[in-house]
Parts: sequence; C-alpha cells; structure tokens
Amino acid sequence: MNHDSFIVLPSSKTSSSKDYDPEYGGKYQKKEDIADKLQRDVERLSTYRDILYANNRYAALLIFQALDAVGKDSTMKHVTSGINPRGCRVLSFKAPSDEELDHDCLWRSCRALPERGRIGIFNRSYYEEVLVERAESGKGIWVSSSR
Repeated sequence: MNHDSFIVLPSSKTSSSKDYDPEYGGKYQKKEDIADKLQRDVERLSTYRDILYANNRYAALLIFQALDAVGKDSTMKHVTSGINPRGCRVLSFKAPSDEELDHDCLWRSCRALPERGRIGIFNRSYYEEVLVERAESGKGIWVSSSR
C-alpha cells in the first residue's frame, strides 16, 4: 500500500472530513475481500507469535492511538482474535497515579513493556494521557532531571 496520500506534513493544514475519504478501502472494494485478508493476516500473526514465544529473544509492542469511539477496541479484538492470550497483554493507560507522577513520563510505559517472547498492546499510547494530565493539573511536563 502506498502511504503517501495519508501523510500530512507538519507545515500543511488539513481537514480530515474534506481531505480524506472515510470509506477508502484501498484495493479492497468488497467487505468479503477485507474479511479474507484479515483472516489470513490473523493466522500469520498467530504463527509469528508462536515463533516469537518459542524463540524467547524478542518482544513485540503494538500501539493503538486514536480518538475515543473510532474503533481501537474492535480493531484490537479482530487483530488478536487468533493469538494465544497467554502470550499477549493489552494495557490501557489511564490518569497517572501518585506513584507514577513521582517518576518521569516514560517510567510506567517502560514497566509495561512486554517480556521476551510476548506481544504487548498499548490501547492508546502513554504520552497523550501523560501530557494532558500534567498540563491540565498545572504541574508542567512530566520529566525527571535525575536521569
């Protein structure tokens, strides 16, 4: 797939409703084609997860970042439907706890990284909640000068 038409340069202005077709399906015009491709990809991901687990040398991290109500949970459900749940963990980052606020902004995400041989999924990435919570609380950006 050519991603060029989806890239928005920092200096440009865009309106997602005007500039991008939400019905765009690329080369897949029928739902059946998309469903078949998804099933094949789920099977491939399951095979790769088994290899990842058996090798126990690397881990994989998937980050799903999007606004609320756009389908992150449904996408994760479909993508992970063929994966052995013992080798996969989904984490959602909510408002930082007092303990998390005592550390820099990457501390809790580093603690949540998947172990070797496993797949970790971050439902909404850590940085949005971290920055929003600190900015709204008036405590500034969440960083540590001790490192």
